[in-house]
Amino acid sequence: MNVQPAASSFLDALVADGVVARDQLSRLVRLQAESGESLIRLMVRTGIVDAESLADEISKHYGLPLLQEGEWPKALALRDVVSPRFLREHHVLPVRQEADGVVVAVSDPDDFRALKALEIACEKPLKLHIASDPVLMSKLEKL
Repeated sequence: MNVQPAASSFLDALVADGVVARDQLSRLVRLQAESGESLIRLMVRTGIVDAESLADEISKHYGLPLLQEGEWPKALALRDVVSPRFLREHHVLPVRQEADGVVVAVSDPDDFRALKALEIACEKPLKLHIASDPVLMSKLEKL
């Protein structure tokens, strides 16, 4: 799992690119303090940023590939290693195992605790792919 830039630099980039206004960011930070929810999920939930556009921005900023439509798993991978409840709570979805790691769909690559816990459970490095949160959760619920 190799996520480089910090969340604050991503948020600064969104403001600099005009994707999010500074006052919207301030509102999001207040909401996060109250709810504990991820800023990325809050941006989508509040409608400040379209989920697909945000996924594109995250992919570009972090240099992580977008998960393509044909890559979604048909069955829940690693069911014996990680519970569906954990996956739903943390908005992550193992897609497939590869020789050098586990491909995982995420909407928030800054959820370090969840990603580290998943990496430990899988006993392999994670290969993060970005997906919009609503699509990821919809796919997860169907498995």
